[in-house]
Amino acid sequence: MIEGWLKEVAETAAITIETLEKKSQDLGTITYADERVQSLCMGYLYLLNLCDTYELLERRDLETLTDLIKKHTTIH
Repeated sequence: MIEGWLKEVAETAAITIETLEKKSQDLGTITYADERVQSLCMGYLYLLNLCDTYELLERRDLETLTDLIKKHTTIH
């Protein structure tokens, strides 16, 4: 389970994504900088979810996050 500062960053990322989506809807466009920040936040949430799902932050074996992503990610 994710706790502490990792959870706080996740909450900030989620709020940031919501704020940028609302801004985009209101303005009818999204800036390059907003798009980059939104991608960064989504990437953080994705990786944190993988870490939580597979308990990577508690594990001490040799399987790395990169190995796990390769094993469980499909490209559409």
